[in-house]
Amino acid sequence: MMDLGRLYAMTRYAYTHVPLYMRIAQAREICVDSLSDEQLWQQVPMIERQAFVTSGAACLSRDYISDYLGGRLIHERTSGSTGHYMDVFWHPQDMSYSLIGLWMRRKKYYGINTTDKYCYFFTLHVENGETLEREIRSNGLGFCKALLHPHKIGALVNELYEFSPKWLLLQPSVAHLLCKEIKKRRLPKPDFLRYVELTGEMAEEQLIHEIKNIMGCQVGNQYGCNEGNSIAFSCPEGNMHIASENVVVTLSEKQEVYLTSLTNRAMPFVKYGIGDYAVLEDARDCPCGCKSPVLRLKKGRTEDYIKLTNGEAIHAGCVHKAMTLCNQILDESIIQYQVEQREKASFLVHLVVEEESAECEDIVRKVMEQELYECLQIPVSVRVVFHEGMLPDEISGKLKTFVCGLRL
Repeated sequence: MMDLGRLYAMTRYAYTHVPLYMRIAQAREICVDSLSDEQLWQQVPMIERQAFVTSGAACLSRDYISDYLGGRLIHERTSGSTGHYMDVFWHPQDMSYSLIGLWMRRKKYYGINTTDKYCYFFTLHVENGETLEREIRSNGLGFCKALLHPHKIGALVNELYEFSPKWLLLQPSVAHLLCKEIKKRRLPKPDFLRYVELTGEMAEEQLIHEIKNIMGCQVGNQYGCNEGNSIAFSCPEGNMHIASENVVVTLSEKQEVYLTSLTNRAMPFVKYGIGDYAVLEDARDCPCGCKSPVLRLKKGRTEDYIKLTNGEAIHAGCVHKAMTLCNQILDESIIQYQVEQREKASFLVHLVVEEESAECEDIVRKVMEQELYECLQIPVSVRVVFHEGMLPDEISGKLKTFVCGLRL
């Protein structure tokens, strides 16, 4: 259930220690010191992501500026799926604390411990100037999504079977391709797997059933974001319960999701819009016994695949990898992007950048053509179009970063 004490404490902390919130209070004539905790929570406004994107270091707590300047904060970046990239900072201790509830649920519902071997998938990791195709971190084996190519996925699946992880952490689109490969090759069910956790995209019931049938294990669904980490987690009954020890979820009149993190003190988020739409339901009757409210997301972001004329589908990871590389070259100046496949070998890149330039256009075009060529093994043409801004989908609240316009 909601921890009002921690909620009120975080709200007051944000509005007395973070310049962004202090400016908002001043602009709205909210007298923080004269209000009770409950009154302050009721009066503070819902805040959109754009306020954080443009505020720079003003969204950091004054207590953590020395950690920020000393490079002692964990730095992450949002995907840009709601319209804007954004830098997010965590103190390592707060980051660990925010994940305790998630690990407790993994253990309670699915028997997964922090020491169990697992596999995960990433878009782009660079080490000593080299782009990694796979990496080992503690008890985890990570694969670059570029390995999901039809000519490489067979070797990837062989490695996965050899590693024999107890669980997988991956996006639904990745899970679909793994299931497709296992089924095509008539491989035995991976009996070493106990659990698959889906995250990052909308998970359809049909896919969940497919994973259970082909991989022969339990499937969970985790909803979260870099700003707050775990927001909701599915119990074995299929209900997504709010992680009430970690976050508070508030819905607007339009059923937009606004998040308050109870753990991130370095960069507090109070009534912060994350770009999703949902409904909240009472969970008193859930057979799992959890009393935390159930979150039911409206249609969220899904992942299209790059399509070939022979009917094969390729994960769009190479597109995301290319744009991440471009953003590194351009000093993180890409605010938002969407790549559209117009024809088999023709792609259109929609860009929102801090400053348009011929150099930016040239870099994006060349990097995208190179990555697509390596993936598709055919020459491709890429055109770049600049925009002042791109609106997310009205239903999901998300902007698809890759769209396939082919109907083969």
